[in-house]
Amino acid sequence: MPVKYYGDALSMTAKDNFVHLTNPGKENSSYLDDLQKILNNVLQQGQYILGQQVKSFEKNFANYCRAKHCVSTANGTDAI
Repeated sequence: MPVKYYGDALSMTAKDNFVHLTNPGKENSSYLDDLQKILNNVLQQGQYILGQQVKSFEKNFANYCRAKHCVSTANGTDAI
């Protein structure tokens, strides 16, 4: 079956029915208020790169991974 992008999720078509492989809106709905507060804070500060939120994320993620350091990147290509 062909895979198509439909609405907010990748879907496989079977006759006229859609099987959603993912639904980020639904999966993240319980975090929406927290995410909006964080995003608003970043936008108000105007520091989108190397700000306090990035430092905090890197520290917390390194701890989560039991690593000494973490360097976040914009995407996988930047990481290479």
